[in-house]
Amino acid sequence: STIHFVGNVMIDTLYQNLSRISAPSFWTDFKLENGNYIILTLHRPANVDEEKSLINLLKGIDKMVGDKIIVFPIHPRTKAILGETNPELKNILFVEPQGYLNFMYLIKNSFAVITDSGGISEETTVLGIPCFTMRNNTERPETQTIGTNTLVGTSIENLEKVFGEFLVNG
Repeated sequence: STIHFVGNVMIDTLYQNLSRISAPSFWTDFKLENGNYIILTLHRPANVDEEKSLINLLKGIDKMVGDKIIVFPIHPRTKAILGETNPELKNILFVEPQGYLNFMYLIKNSFAVITDSGGISEETTVLGIPCFTMRNNTERPETQTIGTNTLVGTSIENLEKVFGEFLVNG
């Protein structure tokens, strides 16, 4: 039998849609510019299922980013866990989940991405955006080999250390 190399459906989709990506409606309101913000996505149970540790994680991320804005399209499950809690966060902007074209625009123009998603680490790799993945393992080791994705585990302490070094060294 013959083997055909067919590529990666996610990345093919990204390439086919790059000319169609567009800024979300809040882009101007939040004074977003190329490279002045960080994208945050969190949805995995290990990171969001316990309210107190989720708030500690958000507070830690909020503190460690210096003067960067954090755009956080909040997953419905994560939002439900936070409920009415309103942690004091000065850099994190909570926004609704974004459609694909707006979300890819946000990623492509970001300074960096902090996520617990596997898929996003592929897209950031292709777009050359530094990605910090809050997981202990990945199904996409090539994103680490290429060097744009760093697995940081699920502790805020490790994220602070690795992200801090990134801020200093670029």
